[in-house]
Amino acid sequence: MGRDYPQFRVCVRCNTYNQKGYIVETMNGFTRQQTNFPFVCCIMDDASTDGEQEIIRKYVQENFDWGEGAVAYTSETDYAYIIYAQHKTNRNCYFAVIFLKENHFRLKKIKIPYVAEWRKLCEFDALCEGDDYWISETKLQKQVDFLDTHPNYSFCHTAFKFYYEETGEYKEHVLQYSLTEAENNPYLLYRGGYRIQNLTVMYRRLLFNDIQKIDPQYMRGHFLMGDTQLWVMLLQKGFVGYLPEVTSVYRIHKGSVSIAKKYTEQLRFNLSSSERKLYEVRHGYVKVPFTKYLQWRIHFLKVYILLHPEYPQYKPLESYLLDRVVIKISEFPPFRRWLQHCLKSKTL
Repeated sequence: MGRDYPQFRVCVRCNTYNQKGYIVETMNGFTRQQTNFPFVCCIMDDASTDGEQEIIRKYVQENFDWGEGAVAYTSETDYAYIIYAQHKTNRNCYFAVIFLKENHFRLKKIKIPYVAEWRKLCEFDALCEGDDYWISETKLQKQVDFLDTHPNYSFCHTAFKFYYEETGEYKEHVLQYSLTEAENNPYLLYRGGYRIQNLTVMYRRLLFNDIQKIDPQYMRGHFLMGDTQLWVMLLQKGFVGYLPEVTSVYRIHKGSVSIAKKYTEQLRFNLSSSERKLYEVRHGYVKVPFTKYLQWRIHFLKVYILLHPEYPQYKPLESYLLDRVVIKISEFPPFRRWLQHCLKSKTL
């Protein structure tokens, strides 16, 4: 028999792993949201080993309603232990916590189907990882209001702050120009200064479901990053809206993938990013000037040559590069000779 849930409007998706020092601040940002609609925060703990699960359990036990007549329950499946409850004072706030029994990142298993029970009831998704947090109590309300009044927009995002953990410094990231000239052109993602941080985003859930079916290779698993693909595909479906209020804090710390200190890890990330851009152009997702496309191709070559042969999934890449990556300029013998020399010497 199915459970009786309220008509949630927003599903807040929070993936976390070994974030015991940060998760309380993240959850506080959720429970402080002031809305005129119910929303559910689906917190997915990927089999943490640092005590984070105990911290989440204690937080839910102390701050959520477990009294007589409460909607709270616990359950177990073959893949997880589950807690569902309604906040004691913020009655529009519900948590659905999924403690996975195995680390799905390591196993390369998809996790989003596990939140379908609650997410299928929602119109919108919002995102926030377990080491980031929201500082605006009206973030969800303002974004829902925006999307309700702008039906041709597929998603919206806000300004945010960087927090540099090692120095304790904050730095605001606020866009300085309007989107009106190219609101639905994914190339805006590559213009200088434009950045969409996932913890500030809200998008239409049904569009996300459609996008996942269009190009599974592009959306999942092949590239080392995941957010940009979503923004690009959402821009195929509608406009992007920007709210200039600073609503969130993105934490920069030692575990952040984007600032990996190991040189080869950073090179792999750069190579994957360059390959993704080339993929987007070839498949018509992004339209860019040819000179920019050429810059991306050459950057791809440079990073690959530095990594080779540590990036075996791109073998045999030499012929691929010569035959396809440098099309339209291969008629210039000096460039071709230079490229051949680089591939042989693995230097640039």
